[in-house]
Amino acid sequence: MIENTVETTDGSKITVDVIEAKPLTDLTNPVAHMLFLSGQTPPTRRKATFIEAAELKSGCSVLDETFTFVGGALSVAAVELDCSKL
Repeated sequence: MIENTVETTDGSKITVDVIEAKPLTDLTNPVAHMLFLSGQTPPTRRKATFIEAAELKSGCSVLDETFTFVGGALSVAAVELDCSKL
């Protein structure tokens, strides 16, 4: 398995790369960039899978309103993270 790959409870494998906050560039929260590698989850139901993967990898909560998703079989997503409760 690729180092940044997370396996979710539904068996999906998602690569997650967390980019740290960079206040000087208007990136005030960390961001999780994700790539769906494999699994049985249809594209229309992948939001929960991506969110689970981001939370598992980062240990933070997602800011749901910032979730962005593109794609079908090979889909990608990004979401901002709230790590203030750590």
